[in-house]
Amino acid sequence: MQYFQEPKTPDDDDRYSFTIDESWLDGEAISSVIWSVEAGSSLTTSIEDITLNVVSALFSNGVDGRWCVTAKVNTPTRDKDFCGKLTVRSCC
Repeated sequence: MQYFQEPKTPDDDDRYSFTIDESWLDGEAISSVIWSVEAGSSLTTSIEDITLNVVSALFSNGVDGRWCVTAKVNTPTRDKDFCGKLTVRSCC
């Protein structure tokens, strides 16, 4: 599990990403990513991007806490969930 270093504030939109291990990709390209966030977090995602082995999304909103974020990464032959914890806090 990844812990995102930079916390998010509820009022700002911030981009967060996962770097997918190239050995897991085994020469395949990422065909799609489905983002999900923990219930109760009030986080929303938009403007998803795939650049080689990095998947990212723009995160908006959120309530204070540490929340699970999942990117389900799909290739032509398989899929895998990459999970992380994102901290949302209202102040510095």
